[in-house]
Amino acid sequence: VNGDYSTAIGHEAHYSQNGTSGLVANTGVGYRAGYHNTSGIKNTYIGYHSGFGASGNANGSNTGVGYRSLFAVTTGGSNTALGESAGSSITTASGSVIIGMDTGNTITTGNMNIAIGHDAMSGGTVTGDNNIAIGRSSGDALTSGKENVFIGGNAGGAVTTTTRLVYIGHEAGAANANGLGNTGVGWKALKQYDLEHTNTAIGAEAMSGAGASNSCVAIGNETLAGSTTSDADGTVAIGFKAAKAITSGI
Repeated sequence: VNGDYSTAIGHEAHYSQNGTSGLVANTGVGYRAGYHNTSGIKNTYIGYHSGFGASGNANGSNTGVGYRSLFAVTTGGSNTALGESAGSSITTASGSVIIGMDTGNTITTGNMNIAIGHDAMSGGTVTGDNNIAIGRSSGDALTSGKENVFIGGNAGGAVTTTTRLVYIGHEAGAANANGLGNTGVGWKALKQYDLEHTNTAIGAEAMSGAGASNSCVAIGNETLAGSTTSDADGTVAIGFKAAKAITSGI
């Protein structure tokens, strides 16, 4: 190990480090922690194969704590991954925060993502940027989708490539794979909607049915919760169970 202010504890920790003089300041604790990192600086890898990397690559300012955290990192930097296998598939992604067991472990090149909770953002190969998934299995099908916010268990759990979605609440938007620009806040809000766009649903089970309407506003528990068609586009329903059974809106 070459490089000032570095610490390596464990079998072949920071084995490939070849920095010269000056501030290097890498810390590796555990079996082959930071093993392949060459000239990267200011990394902290703690745990078996944490920050293991790939031959000949350098990365900097990463923090990986836990078994195989940031395992595949190549040139990605400024990532924080805490938990067993957290961020284990990240290669070139930078600026992400990943907390939890198996969390964000299918993120590869997506940047500036936040994933917190067991299995959050851990289903599809994540290449999209600026997503937030907080809660068990939230956003766990995400691939190239970007600028989405999912908060709650399985919130946005079917979203893959779409953008600018906000789903807050347990299973909010859980079956909505393709909708664009929707906002669902509340338990199972917008759960069943799929291809529909620019809907706003606030309240438990608001617009939770297998609807096909766009640009609707539903405020209140079970509001506009039926199986609507495109004839109900633009409907506004406010109040407990308001327009719950409406279908066509005509």
